[in-house]
Amino acid sequence: MLLILAASSAQAAINVNLGGGTGVNDAKNKANWYTNNNLATNGGAGLAYSWENVTQNSASVYNGGTSTYHWSLSAGTTQNFVIGHGFLFNETFDLSGTADGIQDLSITTRLTGNQTMRNWRLLMVVDNQQYQYHGSGTGNYFSGTSETTFSNLKDNTKWVKINNNGIVSIEDTHGGAMTTNLLQGTSGIVQFGYMAWNASSSSSMGSGGIYNLGPAKFEVDIAYNAVPEPATFALLLGAAGLCFVMIRRRRT
Repeated sequence: MLLILAASSAQAAINVNLGGGTGVNDAKNKANWYTNNNLATNGGAGLAYSWENVTQNSASVYNGGTSTYHWSLSAGTTQNFVIGHGFLFNETFDLSGTADGIQDLSITTRLTGNQTMRNWRLLMVVDNQQYQYHGSGTGNYFSGTSETTFSNLKDNTKWVKINNNGIVSIEDTHGGAMTTNLLQGTSGIVQFGYMAWNASSSSSMGSGGIYNLGPAKFEVDIAYNAVPEPATFALLLGAAGLCFVMIRRRRT
């Protein structure tokens, strides 16, 4: 029995951090981020959310002198607009390395942007399906001027699909909730990021206006139970066999 307890301890939760390290794990390096200028469609991989009355929506790598900004967003709208643009951290998390999916998930951000693009939403992609943070029905967007931590994000009720059809108001950008908790699965690739967005019912954004933005901090903390090593399975099997032999000896 002692052998079984020792083998089981190998499945203790492991903690990983995306975005807070060095090299490819450094969220402050603009080379570790990705975006595209494809129009977002339901179920698609486009990251340009031109929801309402948008005339221009394209991002390029920021070439200025400060490391705070990663992207230059060229945007234009008419009166009554809803616009967004998504950015994804390149490093991903593979659920196949877990025994039972993600056990705990939190994201800490501090995002910066000039002029009007100072509103943000958290993004998550699971096997190419995009989701946005929705909290408990509120808090789907936030100001990034101060460091903010979003906790308990492993629940499927915290995420909704992004709706790109029939946008009339800000709330219409929310699609259906994640029907099953994909984060509790043992297969799939998960990626995280953020969306810069803005909306107005009485003003516009000048066509060709440049809005510089980026993450001053973006860290994803994940806790999971690792799949036991083959040696652990062998130890469990051996321990079970030993217990079986001892039980038979007691009975004889």
